[in-house]
Amino acid sequence: MNKTIKIYSVFHLNLSFSSIEERDRPVVIERCYWPLLRLIKDGYPLSVEASGLTLEQIRDIDPKWIDELRALIHSDKTEFIGSGYAQIIGPLVPYIANRKNIELGMQVYQELLGITPHIALVSEMAYSPSLVDLYLEAGFKAILMDWANPYSQNSENWDYNWRYYPQRATSTSGKTIKLIWLDSIPFQRFQRYVHGEIDVDDLLEFIEKTTSSGSMAFPLYGNDAEIFDYRPGRFEAEPELAEESEWGRIGALLDVMSEHERCEFVHPSAVLALTGNDNGDHELKLESANDPIPVKKQPKYNIMRWSATGRDDVWANTACWRVFNRLREDPSASPQQWKTLCRLWGSDYRTHITESRWRDFNLDLADAGAFSKRSGVFRRVEDALRLQMTGLNSVFQVQRSRRNIIIQAPCGTLNLRLLRGLAIEGFWPNGDDQSLVRTLPHGYFSDINWGADFYSGHLVAQIVGRPQVTDLEKVDPSVFYDPDNRFIDLEAHIETLSGPVFKRIRLYAEEPRIEVSYRINWIENTQGSIHIGNITLNPPGFDRSKLFYAVHNGGQDWERHSLAEHNVDHMRAPSFMVSARAGMGMTEGKVIIGDDKRQILVECPREVVAMPALLTCKTVPTWQGKSYFCRLALSTREIDDTARPGPNLPVPGRSEYTYSITALKDHALGR
Repeated sequence: MNKTIKIYSVFHLNLSFSSIEERDRPVVIERCYWPLLRLIKDGYPLSVEASGLTLEQIRDIDPKWIDELRALIHSDKTEFIGSGYAQIIGPLVPYIANRKNIELGMQVYQELLGITPHIALVSEMAYSPSLVDLYLEAGFKAILMDWANPYSQNSENWDYNWRYYPQRATSTSGKTIKLIWLDSIPFQRFQRYVHGEIDVDDLLEFIEKTTSSGSMAFPLYGNDAEIFDYRPGRFEAEPELAEESEWGRIGALLDVMSEHERCEFVHPSAVLALTGNDNGDHELKLESANDPIPVKKQPKYNIMRWSATGRDDVWANTACWRVFNRLREDPSASPQQWKTLCRLWGSDYRTHITESRWRDFNLDLADAGAFSKRSGVFRRVEDALRLQMTGLNSVFQVQRSRRNIIIQAPCGTLNLRLLRGLAIEGFWPNGDDQSLVRTLPHGYFSDINWGADFYSGHLVAQIVGRPQVTDLEKVDPSVFYDPDNRFIDLEAHIETLSGPVFKRIRLYAEEPRIEVSYRINWIENTQGSIHIGNITLNPPGFDRSKLFYAVHNGGQDWERHSLAEHNVDHMRAPSFMVSARAGMGMTEGKVIIGDDKRQILVECPREVVAMPALLTCKTVPTWQGKSYFCRLALSTREIDDTARPGPNLPVPGRSEYTYSITALKDHALGR
């Protein structure tokens, strides 16, 4: 039996690396990129991946490096892996921008390297099934993606040995693309060897223990090139540079492994030859309800890292959405304008970005027009009429008690809690005997771990080192009526532990739609987990066996996930320093939750505020038997190792937040 292990490595080049200053880029090229090419020239088939932007930056600094890479590619000494023009997080970016990013990247690859790559690295290995169609449209034949996190969510259905063979990733449309694995554990072991924390025998022993007999593939490395013989300065705990060259240690390892009877160094494309093995070529869904956007490495690395943490991720993404909407509507928008937007949507501005580069990011966003227009959530209706004036009572019936205010409209009935900051007691669409969203009172669940009130339509801020802040205070709202647009507004100023909150609840007459809007000035420099939208389903209103949610994560199609038998908890903190473990990109600004008969549509316009969504859905007992808790949250802030306080981006309207809840019935996604 052939016992060959096909060893392959992909070195990711990113000259926009978050914590590297622009003045250090020539140093990175000299210390990190040239040694990589020298190893390749010495005969080791190491593969190189870079964005079009990184290649342009290298060309401007050291064009000879580009010439050398091009020569090595055309002499088949290395295989170039593509990605796009900039390193953007695809599941957080709209389909059109993702498509532009890939197209522009392909143009640069052709211009500078004279090639069209056929394998793509999923940026930051932040994957959604919608991206598959984009890669196929661009002509890619295969993608490189992390094994560890998708397997952790599918371990009951996947064979462990599949990690050593090529598979196929399935898109939302049912198409598939060839899949070559990278793996976080091996590449982190490789890094430890190179940094001198373990020796070569430790690494070889690890490879022997994790592989078995028979021909298979093994991803030795698939991560950054900038961390060898250079320290980007992200963490205080980064290993110190030793006198011994780390690229020299890599060369020594490759020498030892080349003498090993089982090791054969190959390019990633050679792995595809193993498709015929029984362990290969399975159609896999890498995503899951609990992890709709898997990424690389440990759970502290998740989609919140680029959507709700950093210095100001939510508003950085909102600013990019405003630029995107203008470019999308401008047929004369130039390729350079689209390149600029792709760069500004880059992942590195959203993690360990340096002070000077953060200031430049602000200036570049301003030049792109991101700060020129306010979305205007709180424009006062000029002809608003007071409650007692003519017209209201012919459309809305308003009843007040000490605890509640109930509004009856042609669209249905809305019950709000006056003692709890206008939290939603219940919302019944016209003709439906079940409330779709509601407050679940203390005692609803019999499990003491769930012995609390679970509200809807409220604010929760869990701030580091301070008591929890909510808007669940007693209010006496003002009521306004717009006779032209036929909606009613309830507005209240609420004093919280952190400062005042202005809140508005709007109900439309004919459409079963609630809008919840806030103006909050004190959130800007707050460190913690801040959920503006909290929407709790009414368990008797939905059939758990048919419950699902659907969302867009970077593509054209809805991504649908069943909640029938799954306990989902995107908000479960992986550690004290990381507040969430998963979430949704919500790139069309919409999430649908429901069953085959009833659904709710939650909308959060991206150009107003690009909040990501998180879901919790768990089986919980009640006094009558087994039931469940299901809540969607919209986040304006989470914490992780990248989270840092201000200065914030000067985005107009940045203190305004809004979302809406619309009752649907028999939506196509529910069938």
